[in-house]
Amino acid sequence: MIDRQYEISYTRNKLYVINDAILLNQKQMLKDKEISVDTYVKYGIQTFDFSKIEAKLKENDNADDNSEAESIISNYSSSHESD
Repeated sequence: MIDRQYEISYTRNKLYVINDAILLNQKQMLKDKEISVDTYVKYGIQTFDFSKIEAKLKENDNADDNSEAESIISNYSSSHESD
């Protein structure tokens, strides 16, 4: 009988598998006190891809800037319509 947890097999991008191996290796080196926490963080962070998060944050910032500009314009025009 096949275990249910093994029925679904997820395909992983090769890059992710390599990153996982790098992180596991660095984690073990940290546990064995072969590297410092600073080194672990410095090189461990490089395995993550933050480009999607940065793009989303930039998109949200642009949307916020546009809505702020629109509210300033509408407030200005509504205050000067009564003049």
